[in-house]
Amino acid sequence: MPVTNTGNETISNVTSATSNGALTCYDNTLTASESTLCTGPFTPAADTTTAPVTVTGTTANGEQASTTGTAYLAPAGPAPVPPGSGSDSGCSCHLTMGTPTVNGTNAGSPHDAVPVTADQPATMTVPVTNTGTSTVSNVSSTTPNGALTCDDSTLAAKESTKCTGTITPAANTTAAPVTITGTTANGEQASTTGTAYLAPAGPAPVPAPAPVPAPVPAPGTGDPHGGSGNPPGTHPGSPSGGSTGGTGGTAGHQTGGSVHGTTGTAAGYPVGSDHGGLTSSAVGSAHEAGAHSGSVEAATHGSTGEHVDAGYPVPAGAVEAGGGGTADDHQGIDGGIVGGGLAVLVIALLLVTAVSARRRHLR
Repeated sequence: MPVTNTGNETISNVTSATSNGALTCYDNTLTASESTLCTGPFTPAADTTTAPVTVTGTTANGEQASTTGTAYLAPAGPAPVPPGSGSDSGCSCHLTMGTPTVNGTNAGSPHDAVPVTADQPATMTVPVTNTGTSTVSNVSSTTPNGALTCDDSTLAAKESTKCTGTITPAANTTAAPVTITGTTANGEQASTTGTAYLAPAGPAPVPAPAPVPAPVPAPGTGDPHGGSGNPPGTHPGSPSGGSTGGTGGTAGHQTGGSVHGTTGTAAGYPVGSDHGGLTSSAVGSAHEAGAHSGSVEAATHGSTGEHVDAGYPVPAGAVEAGGGGTADDHQGIDGGIVGGGLAVLVIALLLVTAVSARRRHLR
């Protein structure tokens, strides 16, 4: 109700009252021409059509100033049956909810709050009984976090059932309210409410990260003939041949190991004792796979003194030591191996001739 000080003096202690309830004024001191509002609830009795209001205050000399007014009402009928009372005129119909459980544990009070996990489903069960004297049908149950299904949707007087379902509480949820409703014999609603209490719902657990597989080492890049490289070579195999050279060859190629690497190193085999003692020369620019397979090539050098398969001059009729290979085996040699072999042979013949001559001289 609005109220204004229409006098020329200040009014203090402004209050308002009605026969059906008190009102509270926003400002209890009003200067001349100042206004305020007084508001508040009131409860009219049946068939009430008016609500008189009185506003009072105190003048500067201590006297009372007041005013009255009336709020007009339509005839007040009987109070409606509040939802959840479970009763209506001519029917004693009452639904009563028992203690709810969450995941099988009593959750009927804050002291019994059941721990749950946020955004993860939990099972709620609520017992309900028709405590009235008439049948209640269409019994159902709902919660803000999920619906419940009742085992029996029609309850005779004193009959009970239970309603069960899944709820999914949000983070920090501490309560799950439940409402159970039914229909009375004359079509009005009977209902009851309750609450299942939850321990604060924490966040869902974070899944453990998947294990990371160990990296696979890259293939080795060491000596392709199985040397001591780190990592080891990818083409194991022993260097060409034995330690004494081949049999019957002038240049002294050895018979060869049983396995060669897939590809030899360019111009890479020192000739040393393994190749007839010629340390200054190297086998050709490449050893093809299987060039020294462990058997004697048995190539015969012709009478012309030409190396049949590689084009290097050797004594006529000589057999090359094991696995002499093809011309590719001797690329870039410039006759070093064969020429060196001839030089060794000539020196050997001269030594033999000198020894023989000395023996004859001694005789």
